[in-house]
Amino acid sequence: MTPHDHPSRYATLKRHGLFLGIFGTALVAVSFGWNLSELQKSAGDHARISARMAFEKNVSYRLWNAQHGGVYVRTDQRTKPNPYLEVNERDISTPSGIPLTLVNPAYMTRMVHEIQAVRSGMREHITSLNPIRPENVADSWEKNALRSFEEGETEVSSIENIDGRPYMRLMRPLLTDRSCLKCHAKQGYRMGDIRGGISVSVPMERLWVESRDNILALAVSHSIIWLIGMLVLFAGTRRMSDRIVEEEQKEKALAKSEEKYHSLFSSVMDAIIIFDAETLAILDVNDAAINLYGYSKDQFLSLKSLDLSADKEAVVENHTKVFMGDAGATSIRNHRKKDGILFPVEISRSVMEIGGRQALCTVIRDITERRNAEEGINNAYNELERRVEERTAELHNRNEQLALEILDRKRAEEELRLEREQRLSIFESINEMVLVIDPQPYQILYANKFAEDLYGKSLIGKRCYEELCGLDSPCECCPNQMLLESPEKHYQHEYHNPKLNRDFLGMDRLMKWPDGRIVKFRLAIDITEYKRTDAALKEIQRQQKVLLDHIPAIAWLKDKESRFIVVNRPFGEACGVAPEDLRGKTDYDIWPPELAKLYRDDDREVMESGTRKRVEEPLQDKDGNRIWIETIKTPTYNDAGEVVGTIGIAQDVTKRRTAEEALRLSEERYRRLFEDAPIMYVITRNEEGVPIISDCNQFFLRSVDCTRDEAVGHPLADFYTPESRIELLDRGGYARALAGEFLIGERELVKRDGSIISTLLYTTTELGPSGLVIGTRAMFVDITERKSAEREKESLSSQLLQSQKMESVGTLAGGIAHDFNNLLTVILGFSELIISEKKEGDSDYEDLAKIIHAARTAGDMVQRILAFSRKTETKLRPIDLNKQVTQLKKMLTRLIPKIIEVEINLDPRLTKVNADSVQIEQILMNLAVNARDAMPNGGRLLIETQSVFLDENYCRGHLEASEGRHALLAVKDTGVGIDRATMARIFDPFFTTKKPGQGTGLGLAMVYGIVKSHGGHITCESEPGVGTTFKIYLPAHQAEGEADLSFSGEFSALCTGTILLVDDEEFVRSLGQRILEKAGYTVITATNGQEAVEIYNEKRNRISLVILDLIMPVMDGNQCLKEILRLDPSARVLIGSGYTPEGANAETLDAAKGFVGKPYNVKELLKTIREVLK
Repeated sequence: MTPHDHPSRYATLKRHGLFLGIFGTALVAVSFGWNLSELQKSAGDHARISARMAFEKNVSYRLWNAQHGGVYVRTDQRTKPNPYLEVNERDISTPSGIPLTLVNPAYMTRMVHEIQAVRSGMREHITSLNPIRPENVADSWEKNALRSFEEGETEVSSIENIDGRPYMRLMRPLLTDRSCLKCHAKQGYRMGDIRGGISVSVPMERLWVESRDNILALAVSHSIIWLIGMLVLFAGTRRMSDRIVEEEQKEKALAKSEEKYHSLFSSVMDAIIIFDAETLAILDVNDAAINLYGYSKDQFLSLKSLDLSADKEAVVENHTKVFMGDAGATSIRNHRKKDGILFPVEISRSVMEIGGRQALCTVIRDITERRNAEEGINNAYNELERRVEERTAELHNRNEQLALEILDRKRAEEELRLEREQRLSIFESINEMVLVIDPQPYQILYANKFAEDLYGKSLIGKRCYEELCGLDSPCECCPNQMLLESPEKHYQHEYHNPKLNRDFLGMDRLMKWPDGRIVKFRLAIDITEYKRTDAALKEIQRQQKVLLDHIPAIAWLKDKESRFIVVNRPFGEACGVAPEDLRGKTDYDIWPPELAKLYRDDDREVMESGTRKRVEEPLQDKDGNRIWIETIKTPTYNDAGEVVGTIGIAQDVTKRRTAEEALRLSEERYRRLFEDAPIMYVITRNEEGVPIISDCNQFFLRSVDCTRDEAVGHPLADFYTPESRIELLDRGGYARALAGEFLIGERELVKRDGSIISTLLYTTTELGPSGLVIGTRAMFVDITERKSAEREKESLSSQLLQSQKMESVGTLAGGIAHDFNNLLTVILGFSELIISEKKEGDSDYEDLAKIIHAARTAGDMVQRILAFSRKTETKLRPIDLNKQVTQLKKMLTRLIPKIIEVEINLDPRLTKVNADSVQIEQILMNLAVNARDAMPNGGRLLIETQSVFLDENYCRGHLEASEGRHALLAVKDTGVGIDRATMARIFDPFFTTKKPGQGTGLGLAMVYGIVKSHGGHITCESEPGVGTTFKIYLPAHQAEGEADLSFSGEFSALCTGTILLVDDEEFVRSLGQRILEKAGYTVITATNGQEAVEIYNEKRNRISLVILDLIMPVMDGNQCLKEILRLDPSARVLIGSGYTPEGANAETLDAAKGFVGKPYNVKELLKTIREVLK
């Protein structure tokens, strides 16, 4: 039978096979199309990522260049000076004469772009809508991108043709930062303005070429997959066709009547053999069996089933399975023909009855040809599968590369998404109030986290005039109305918030809300500290004016137009006009035109040259008399380094000039004056450009400590310092004096012992008998003390600023410590509550004890911060100095470099001292830092303790010491040591031997003060080149019973009473309530002072005690205490705080019944409450 004999089933099978072939082909085609589109998209994304990376590199090296104020490079043919850069010192030269030019960020960007275009083909262009250079003009695509930036876009990209070639073009804006203002502020740009952009063009041809290789690989892989699918479909269809044939044969065989059995039995092409079920003897065979095996029918009937099979045990097993119910099973076995040849057969068995006995009907088919065909097909299929696996591996590797590229692209997109989210979260993270207000109903629509944290509540839905200004109704000059009247403008104003007791600067502008409403956007900056600083600055300016007015010289400050900004009182007295009336006037408004022109020319010369000028010039006083003044004019600069005016100081030198004229009238008079004058006079003669002393007065000889023979005939340069000698000879000072120039300048002379004399030099020419210049006359005025006073003044000013800075840092530290105390209160309190419910043997008891110990250690650290910020009082208690030194050793290892060996030597029998542990730590830190600075090249630092007894003899030699047992703390170093002169001043406030900016001069002064406040005394022993030893003697503590404030883990007997707990921190309130309720008290809580006053007024008869925090919103603890005492003078109030703020003075603490510090110690808290309630 063939499939054509069964048209219905075969047609159905053919339709199904055709459908599967069409579906598989379509699926492969869709997969190929999708992968092809992904490859093309990947090429565009890769180009866009490359462009973004190029832009970020541009921004990075531009930022580096801007932060360094530009960089100098050698001028050559490729790097020429930038003609559009107008700054001072654009072009300079090295000492060896190499010309350098300043390259600003924009110029460097253009040069890098030119190199990048040659190396990689990538085009980059810096441009703007208002370019300075013609090369920076934007093309049409760039102009559209720049306009979109002004509308809020942050990136523009697309594939465009440039010169007939496809490019991925990407552009981002350039924002103005602080470093850009040096060059662009004069163009009107401000911080955050968009002043252009950088466009990056990546060529697409190379990326598309790479994509073609991937497309070919995709096509080959999908073709192989399609071919394998078709082969599998064809083989399956063929196999199903064979099965259809077999099923049809069986059905027709069964349909035949028993009468035709023998005819069918004989005509069947497959061999049929019938066996007896018990004996396995052959009962009947058909012709096909005779032809297949080669036996005659009679020979068959004498055989058994075992005689035909090559595997006799399998025959028995198969017969057993058939009678066990597996009759329809088909098996493949090897049979043996009559001639002994083995061949494979497919055997089908069924059970039947013949003559009332069970028989087994076996259909046997020779499958030799089919097996040979299957082996050939399997071999071909294995070869095809091997080749497909090889090609699939290649495609897999390529797909992995594509996956990595896609993963990189997705990672870059994720980073961009995160960046956008971070920008959207700016309002929530900014530490200033950001509000959105509906101007008409005055309703707050949005408030950022900082604003709501500042107010301690949600502001959304509230009236702006109530919450921001503390008003019941809008004010007459409401900013909302002013902004609505001029919507195109920004409105800036200051206002005071009485609820927060702070001042703000509000910056308002209109914007559109998502629902279309026109609303007001406000950025409110807290300027409270600024206004306080401004008031302090005005006080400093007042003090400076007082100082300026008492300078015995004329002084003034002018702007760039030579208008007077500030003048001192002597200046006003000289011209007969009040100083305040001179502000804004010029020299032409005060002096005669010829003098005003002279002064104006000097100002211009100083501002154009940028150098100081010293000159003697005439001045007309208020009485019309002309006098001579010596003027020093210096240029002044703004923060950008630009000259903005001049500052001048002048002294009346009329008398000096008159004296000089009188000296020339009489040689005798001149000689007497020459010898007796308290000024150093030196006359030199010129010997080949070298000044040789020909005469000098006695004051000069005494000043430099030499004899006349040691001076006369010797070069003047021998008495100059190296710096002054350079000015005299190398810089042509002496040559200018010989040329007739009247020189005035500072010079330094050297005495015999090497000490320096600072002098003010005046020189003129010395004429010979013939009237020719033969040398110079020099007058040296000793200004050593004046210079020392000026340096002392600068040092004191610097130390004052440093002291103020430290005070500000202390205030900040105190605020941080307060917040940290609240956290520690929660950690320590809840840990003690939990441990109170545990037994000492519980598994987590020890862990809780460690948490409590760590919290108390952190509390000690907070106390150190508070002590540093001076927000807590000195707490004297018995301490072990050995323990203090041991605890500090770890900190010293981080503070002291490894080249310094730190050695600790502690006396195990050391007596305790009554001291503040935080201040003792400050002593050790200050002395250790000084020792470190004294050993820059390494050395040895020794800290030791010892118990000593100071007797009467020792105290007689040390008046500050007291007789008795003391603990000695010694700090020794092997540093440079201290000389005798410095030793006398080491404990003076603001005295320091360090360079400016490296020390305040307060360290040892503070150490001395702490030791004195503890009743001890300090000594210092030092030798230059050997080292220094500081010894601190503290009186021994008289042993007494010390209070044990550690929490035992158990609460005492229950107490009674109602306690009002007032604290703005929710966790602190919750903790306090749990502790007090567990102790038996009834607890009422309040979140601020105002709420506490209201509750107390309502329930004063029930409340036994108030526990009050000092720092709270709405109404602080000071005011709340006053209000409660006003309602009930007998009220019992306990102050609970981590530190004492500025407003809480001794009067406040005295008004309360007690004080308990944060973090709370449960035992101390309950003990204090019981004592107050007694």
